[in-house]
Amino acid sequence: MSPSPPSTRSWESCTTEEAADRGEEIPKLTIDLSQPPRNRYDHIIPHFREVVEHCDLPRLFYDILDNLAGETLGKCLGVAARVALRRLYKGEESAEIAGISKAIGVPMHILVALNVLLDLLLGCTSGGVRVNPNGTDSDQKTRMLHFRTLDWGMDPLRKIVVELDFVRSPGGPVVATTVTYLGYVGVLTGVRKGLSMSLNFRPYHDQTTLRARAAFRWQQAMVLLGFRQSISSVLRGFLLDAPRSDGGESRKGPTVEQASERTEELQESDIAAILDTLSSSPSTAAYLILCTADRVFVVEKDHRRASIRTSDIFLTAYNHDATDETNPAHLQQAASELAKTETGMADIVEFSLDRKKRMDEMWKKGVRAGRRRRRKQANAVTLEDVKQFVGDSEISNEETHYAVIMDPGAGEVIWRTAYEVERMPLSYEPCRERKILCPRNTNLGRRPCETCIRRGIPPSECVSLRDLHVSRQCANPPQVDTSALVSRINKLEELLQSHVGTQLHTANEPDNRSHFPSPESSLQLDSQTGFPDSGTVESLSPTPATSSVGRLIRSGSGHECYEPLSSRWSSILRINPVTSGLKGDLDGGDPGNPFPLIMQSVGTHELLSLLPPLSPCDELKDIFFGVYAPLFHVLRDPTFDAAYSRFREESNQISLSWLALLFAILSVAITAVPEENTLLQELGRCKTASENISLLCTRYRAAAMKCLEADHYLSRHNLHTLQTLVLLIYGINHTHGQSWALLETARNIALSLGHHVHPNSFDLDLITAEK
Repeated sequence: MSPSPPSTRSWESCTTEEAADRGEEIPKLTIDLSQPPRNRYDHIIPHFREVVEHCDLPRLFYDILDNLAGETLGKCLGVAARVALRRLYKGEESAEIAGISKAIGVPMHILVALNVLLDLLLGCTSGGVRVNPNGTDSDQKTRMLHFRTLDWGMDPLRKIVVELDFVRSPGGPVVATTVTYLGYVGVLTGVRKGLSMSLNFRPYHDQTTLRARAAFRWQQAMVLLGFRQSISSVLRGFLLDAPRSDGGESRKGPTVEQASERTEELQESDIAAILDTLSSSPSTAAYLILCTADRVFVVEKDHRRASIRTSDIFLTAYNHDATDETNPAHLQQAASELAKTETGMADIVEFSLDRKKRMDEMWKKGVRAGRRRRRKQANAVTLEDVKQFVGDSEISNEETHYAVIMDPGAGEVIWRTAYEVERMPLSYEPCRERKILCPRNTNLGRRPCETCIRRGIPPSECVSLRDLHVSRQCANPPQVDTSALVSRINKLEELLQSHVGTQLHTANEPDNRSHFPSPESSLQLDSQTGFPDSGTVESLSPTPATSSVGRLIRSGSGHECYEPLSSRWSSILRINPVTSGLKGDLDGGDPGNPFPLIMQSVGTHELLSLLPPLSPCDELKDIFFGVYAPLFHVLRDPTFDAAYSRFREESNQISLSWLALLFAILSVAITAVPEENTLLQELGRCKTASENISLLCTRYRAAAMKCLEADHYLSRHNLHTLQTLVLLIYGINHTHGQSWALLETARNIALSLGHHVHPNSFDLDLITAEK
């Protein structure tokens, strides 16, 4: 991943590490504009391929179509999109997404739709505020900062939020920075020296006449088909290339030589030209927030008209017009219309005015605090105040994907954080209905919560849905006499305690019959190394009669089992003649294969023959412990190395479970072998490296399962059995296979081995306890 060149920050106290506790760091990457557009993202895609596959962008696109147009019409539009959505207006941008499409395997029409539809579905909070870099030094010059949160209901896209630094040459200075989604080449949030910008969704447009409505829909269709420029593409042009005095750019975009002449800080005349362009050019409806070091502008953009508000102190934009603040009914009507589309935007728009009210309250509070500190009538806040603005539970809600603070004077993003999904099903009802982060987790469950106190909601309404349900159920509880039931329960407990007390000593007596059958395919083995050891059945609890949880039983064959204290069925079986006879019948058959669906056991020599030669085997083992072991802690390296050295000397003395573990290691290690390594051709004999890797993975996984089946792993097992299953599950998932059956089996075996009990409950040595 190409790192960004170092930059000097004007705000030294603000770093990514200081992001909110519930936030995550956004990946920071560099895009070299001197590279051909189709190749600009080639160094990034390999690191995001699995994440993008997990996002399933095609499914998101078709879900949006279904929500917007209905299931039947949505399917028709999906088919038409494959043919119609082939390009963007700018040739440079089309080439970029074509390269991304080819490298990442996402169809071109999906990326085109992402780029032209995303700005229609964003709920956001943006604004500019005057900040004093030093909260106590009144002589230091204040400047404007641009803050922004981006809200959207499509949770999978959270995983592909990235910060991109654009340069004109390798190692050159940063021209501009954007915070966006991988595959989105327009600008939603960006900054260059002298100007920062963000884009908010506007829920309505001019519908006064039929002509106005038709013209707006025609504009949307032309943008969708690539015949007109989207508003985010226009912002990209402002960010990467200053406006030209001789007119607009060509559809192919500027050359590198032309663009390199326009990387200096924007002047007031440039800002005026940008505002004039936005006011007169046709586009879809949106709120555009532009911020310089001295002033913030909010442009309420319609198809061919725009109104501009400006301030040099504090100005914000949400998802409502300024006129809605005096006439909220207009906004409620827009929210009602959006609710019919099921895109998740209705709630964001409906509570837009509430977000403004909350932001204004916080700003006024910050200004008052600043005046007290500086003892001067100034309307500036501190950087910490701005962080609190964007981190408030009503501003960064459960739909928020990321939040940033930009310094247009320095041309930098000085603070950023991405948010994971934080759904709280037990949030108090007022917070849950408004989709804001309920502070009950920091309020220790006390009611009313801080949000309801601030909003003046009565304590009687600040309850969770579960509490409402319980209160309704228990509003008029029937009067029932439970004394007789309580008395019977107490007597039953006394009987159980006396029964357990008289039977525990029987449970701890040695049983001549082994708890684990020892078929011919297994040897008497040490459970840690997998090699022969003496002994039959032993308990790992020195005082099992007084143990609070139970005991671990180990057979002479090296297999283990956990016997809970509360379920000593072995003592009951021994004193019951009926069950004793039944157990004798089971022992009389094939004790090693009680499951008829398991294949016949394979001989040890036949399983050893499936291993690669010793030299390739050593190399694959070293690859596993060099690549996967540091990241995926399943094995204890010294213990396995000791067992492997003994295996090289006495391969015939190895246990089947340890041999299965070795095969599982080989199946995972083969995926990390470089394609140019001759080892793949030597072992696989296929034409290509990918075919060899697929063949060898399948071969070694199958061999591991044969070893487990020969060891009858469903009825008896040890730590090696569990480690083998965990590695097999990881390898199958790594190659996008299905592993649910093995996952459930591994869980049950872990419970059978007592791995859900803390090791301090047993008399174990330190190494065994750690394993």
